[in-house]
Amino acid sequence: MKEFQSIPLYDDVFKQNPHQTNHRLVSQSPIHRIQFPNGILGWLITGHEAAIQTFSHPGLSKQPALSNPRSHALALVTGEPQPSLMQAHLLNQDPPKHTAMRNLIAPAFAASRIEGFRKSITRHVNRLLDQICDNGQADLIAEFAAKLPMPVLAEVIGLSEAHRDQFKSSWRKATISTGATSTERSAYIAVLVEVNNYVNQLISESRGGNPASLIVRLVAAHDADKLDGDELRAILFQLLTAGQEPVTNQIGNAILALLQNPEQLQNLRKKRSVDATALSELLRYGSAYELTSWRFFSEEGHLFGATIAPTEGVIISLNAANRDPKRFRCPHLLTLERTDNAPLNFGYDHHYCPAASLVKLQVEISVQHVIERLPNLRLATATPKLNFVSPPSSHGLRKLPVMFGPLVRKK
Repeated sequence: MKEFQSIPLYDDVFKQNPHQTNHRLVSQSPIHRIQFPNGILGWLITGHEAAIQTFSHPGLSKQPALSNPRSHALALVTGEPQPSLMQAHLLNQDPPKHTAMRNLIAPAFAASRIEGFRKSITRHVNRLLDQICDNGQADLIAEFAAKLPMPVLAEVIGLSEAHRDQFKSSWRKATISTGATSTERSAYIAVLVEVNNYVNQLISESRGGNPASLIVRLVAAHDADKLDGDELRAILFQLLTAGQEPVTNQIGNAILALLQNPEQLQNLRKKRSVDATALSELLRYGSAYELTSWRFFSEEGHLFGATIAPTEGVIISLNAANRDPKRFRCPHLLTLERTDNAPLNFGYDHHYCPAASLVKLQVEISVQHVIERLPNLRLATATPKLNFVSPPSSHGLRKLPVMFGPLVRKK
């Protein structure tokens, strides 16, 4: 039987360049024993094919209730099991409940419907770029990528302007929780309570509203006993929070990838558009999620030579899978003409993110207009000085300082 060692995936060195560690792990084994800062031990899946097999494994459940009591007590991030407020969302459900809940929201994010928001998203992108100070310097996270998702999401799900204005920007990070022993735990719980109160108010004030609104339809589904109260609150929580921070990170990662690969940036400028091939490669190169949420066996299971006890969590490294040399030729090169591409940023099988089309369209339009309107775009700091977000499950920038030529104004 194989022996497994615990490895950290959360320090500053890893965050600065997770791909170096991931490359080593992929080359060693498709499965590894890992340890998080709070002491939780679990199993990490690396490699593209191994990830697909794990996503589709019939014996693995998404139910956090299957995790062990110690994991509950020490829970660190949303990607880890935790008995917290608003956790009855899609990521923590199995079929048939998952299927029923997904069917309630999937039509709102269908690719054909999302394409209808192209002009609106373009207006939001250009409005934000117009507001960038024309002194040749900007932080593209704070001044652009962090501001785009909320107005876009509000339109897509039917969040009223009044409710959008009531949503605090600090709540975007409500998916980034803290462990029971963290000094920030009380502040995080306070945020969850605020968001919970906001969601309760949103439900009350949306009842009987415009049926074109996804929020109104979800409230109606609850009133028709298709969702219980916890499920309704959890779905709205997930829509409002997971629909923002990961989008910000994915936009930032895509722009950073081009800035670190100037030849590819110039090639994209010449094409004057971000086609589906280029977009897939930008997504593959740096996923906004480093790790998936947890999966559990209900009884002793076996994966890639490891014996996994019930309650021991299994988690997938998306960035490791997206740079697996067995699946992608020269995986650490950004190649915008790469055609045989299958990034796993949005999951796989029935847990494929229903809002993937919306994320992709925002990234596509953002990248296209940023490089079009900010000539001579370049990093304003050395790459080793870039600051990345700290949660183990996420991969994104806190800041993206850039320099550029005179802002190109739209006529």
